[in-house]
Amino acid sequence: MKRLVTIILSILIIGVLLTPPVVAQTSEALEWKIEVGDISHLNFHFSVEPANISMTDDFYWNVSVAPSAILDPLTDWWDIPSPLVELFWANGTDASAELGMFLPFVFNLAVPTGNWSLLEDLVENVTLWTPVSDTFTIAPNVTLDEWYRWGFSFNYTFGGTDNVCSYSYLKSDGSLAKVEQIGYDEGNSSLIGVFHMIRDNNTPEVSSPMNIHKEVSETGYEIFWNGTDLSPAAYMILKDNLEFSRGFWNSSADEFRVDVDDLSVGSYNYTIVLYEASGLNTVDTVMVEVVEDPPPPNGVTTTTTPTTTTTPTGGLIDFLTENMLIIGGIAGVGVILIIIVVIVRKR
Repeated sequence: MKRLVTIILSILIIGVLLTPPVVAQTSEALEWKIEVGDISHLNFHFSVEPANISMTDDFYWNVSVAPSAILDPLTDWWDIPSPLVELFWANGTDASAELGMFLPFVFNLAVPTGNWSLLEDLVENVTLWTPVSDTFTIAPNVTLDEWYRWGFSFNYTFGGTDNVCSYSYLKSDGSLAKVEQIGYDEGNSSLIGVFHMIRDNNTPEVSSPMNIHKEVSETGYEIFWNGTDLSPAAYMILKDNLEFSRGFWNSSADEFRVDVDDLSVGSYNYTIVLYEASGLNTVDTVMVEVVEDPPPPNGVTTTTTPTTTTTPTGGLIDFLTENMLIIGGIAGVGVILIIIVVIVRKR
């Protein structure tokens, strides 16, 4: 018995140790969606106009350490922890030395999801920003609050340059979608430089199914789309230019299907819009024509009348009564034949 108890306790302990950690929502409905191993593909661009210096390349970061727990309650934007990432150029070489100097100018690589109005309040309460050694006075304003993206912008002045900054995040996982800073000469407003990190920044690709022409009673018809993108973000399907469905587009493996079997006679158009992280989108439309079923051949409907046989059910008397005329006729012929035979024999 003692050995059995020991085995059971060991199994329970192992089960507890193997149970994956659950990231629960805070009391303010905030939760982390970004995870270790998440990869973001970005386009990097940096240019300084007077010096004619420019650099453009693609890179990606891999989340190596997930952000720590969210304070509950969360009352300060700067208390939002950030994940640790590994930086690589598109060819796989380390990019931390070149890109590391720009990361301090990124507010957060990711934010918790679920309560965007709270995040709006927090970011708009920020008054001071210290990306490096200098502290700047800023006044962020939420300028982007779509159903799949959220972001803000602000200005700051440094070294005779007026800088306009904007940031956006995906609502699906809270990851950074775009950061852009544009610098203008404080005196004459001429362009001085541009710095941006934009996820993907390439228009998604989408399949283009054939239009559908069907009879109203025909079944088995559906519209099927699939799309590809390095940073898929969201999709929306419209029916006759009105929203039919929408949701987050999580990967290029997602399929988008619309059943059109139950449509009545008429013409319809279905349009899909696929969005990538930075906001670029692509569109495809499928027309559906539903017609009446064809009439029967020659326009004539033939019916078959079943043949019935009447069988006497009332016994011999009823049968004789119902068929007396026929029986009488047969009997009359019989009598005439008998008379003719008698007459011939007498002769």
